[in-house]
Amino acid sequence: MNEAVIPAIYQALEGVEGVSDLKVQVVEGIASVELTKQTTVQATGVASGLVETIQGSGFKLQTLTLSFQDEDDMK
Repeated sequence: MNEAVIPAIYQALEGVEGVSDLKVQVVEGIASVELTKQTTVQATGVASGLVETIQGSGFKLQTLTLSFQDEDDMK
């Protein structure tokens, strides 16, 4: 992946409500996007919305890994 796409990905994801801790990096031509998205367990479509945003900024998604952390567990 061309590193020139990174600013477009940042711009697209920074506009998504609840997104923080955004990191985009390219290592050996493979880009990685890491972020934290605040949402509720009842929320539907969060992952698909993020995928649409990432792909809409020119990023070709090959793998999606999700993890969840309960806010109460962080206290």
